Amino acid sequence: MNSDKYIEQILLFDRFYVRFLEADTHAIDTSVLSIGAVKCLMMADFYKKCTVKKISDDLGADIAYFSRLTKQLCDDGYLAREQNPADRRSYYLSLTKLGKTEVESQKMRMQTRLRQRIAGLPESDLCALAEHMNAIREIMEKRKPDPGKAD
Repeated sequence: MNSDKYIEQILLFDRFYVRFLEADTHAIDTSVLSIGAVKCLMMADFYKKCTVKKISDDLGADIAYFSRLTKQLCDDGYLAREQNPADRRSYYLSLTKLGKTEVESQKMRMQTRLRQRIAGLPESDLCALAEHMNAIREIMEKRKPDPGKAD
């Protein structure tokens, strides 16, 4: 299969979507936590119980950075650590009450921002947008592990 003819279209979409997501990061309140810290808490909320490696893999960032960040979030009371009984070298992370409160507050800001951005779109466009975004996610999630990422 020759995928070259699709590469430019995918890259165009990628550039658009990165700009789209970047606009949403402006909804994140960074007066207390950095964007990286908020993303880390969001991942902990999504997985309920995860490792630093899982967060760094999903966000495509350096594990050393997220290791330092999660340690600080634990020290500040946003995350709790629990030793992994299967591998005593790793820890599971979960949100504390403070972390849950912060995540809910950030989600509300992001939802408000998104509501503003989609205001005025007809329901048929919103439905198509949601369906296409789900299709993209489902197609790309079939590609586990990411073949472009070196282990």
